[in-house]
Amino acid sequence: FRFFYRTILRHAQQLYGQDYLDVAYWICSFAVNQHEPVIGDLNNSPFNLALSSESCERLVFVMDLEELPLKRMWCLYELVRALEEGMPVDF
Repeated sequence: FRFFYRTILRHAQQLYGQDYLDVAYWICSFAVNQHEPVIGDLNNSPFNLALSSESCERLVFVMDLEELPLKRMWCLYELVRALEEGMPVDF
């Protein structure tokens, strides 16, 4: 968790400078039950709703040494949706 926290903190500081404390991040592993599959229309999934929100400016991937996010279906779905929306993606 420490690595994750430091990565997000560094990202906010680099992107927003002194205003980094005013930045909000939606973290799907905290906001969505990861053990309960989303059933139904993907357009109404929490992942899509968050990415479609007007306040969502970019997608940030926190990569580990195994590049696990690129092996998870929902992470890849988020990546595709962000690219479809023309949203910047940071790795």
